[in-house]
Amino acid sequence: MTDTLQIYVLPSDQLDRVREAGGPLTDLPELSGLKEMSVVVAEVDGRIVAYWVLWYALHAEPLWIAEAYRKHPGVARGLVEQTVALAKSSGEPAAYAQIDAENLDAVGPYADRLGFAPAPGSMFYLLLQQPATTPEEG
Repeated sequence: MTDTLQIYVLPSDQLDRVREAGGPLTDLPELSGLKEMSVVVAEVDGRIVAYWVLWYALHAEPLWIAEAYRKHPGVARGLVEQTVALAKSSGEPAAYAQIDAENLDAVGPYADRLGFAPAPGSMFYLLLQQPATTPEEG
């Protein structure tokens, strides 16, 4: 007998089904925030066996501070506080930032105090639109 595999976007009224699948969404106290997101699922014989959440988030990057000012608390604090204020005023449900290792000592504590948390794993990206080529490049 062959397993029945279906890949689809989980309807928002079925979000609780991701808990039965396991994985990182199992222990979230509240799933209602996922209604602003899309959850792509793989279902085998009626059971969700995999999911991947797609969501829009405000992305703050790159962060750069001149070397002479990387330990200056007012520069880092001011940048982080103003960026968080702008992010909160955007109405987006989440924001994330990548802080380079060279800036982590100066900026990390401020980001932590403002509610940012280190993300697990490594960040990867996918370019959905290829840059236009110039006439010289062909």
